[in-house]
Amino acid sequence: MTAPEGGFDYGQLLTDIADYLGRTGLFDSVQAFELDGNIGQFVAAVFPHPNAVEPVAEISGQAATSVRVAFVVRLYLSVAQQTPDVVDPKMVNATAVIMKFFNGGFTFGETVYEVDIFGSCGMKLDAHAGYMKVGAPDGAAQYRTMDITVPVLLDDVWPQVR
Repeated sequence: MTAPEGGFDYGQLLTDIADYLGRTGLFDSVQAFELDGNIGQFVAAVFPHPNAVEPVAEISGQAATSVRVAFVVRLYLSVAQQTPDVVDPKMVNATAVIMKFFNGGFTFGETVYEVDIFGSCGMKLDAHAGYMKVGAPDGAAQYRTMDITVPVLLDDVWPQVR
């Protein structure tokens, strides 16, 4: 199979992450886009990180440029009908399951060098908690969120021409 014109198949990488999240059985649903509507009780979404694609010098050579493709895995937990002492443990436990999976050598395919766990190329696997209102302005629901940064390193993506 040949690589797409950009050198990697972003859609396949996105699908691989979403499929894994679905297989955990933790979520009511998993989507491969950032959610903005009425979404349910406990859901996950995968979408591009603000620094979605960047060349990385640390693993590039003289003949080809390697690339970091970064994703956000956002977990949403509705705070309605939840006792406050359940929300954070549920979110952090789900986050730990996901991060453990990436730490354990998650592979996408032949072009993936690694998930940059420790940030050897600048961006590391990490998670940040927050709150967000999601849904129509008049009926917005409050969610506890956890954004997990997933930096995927792709080896020798763009040939260098001199």
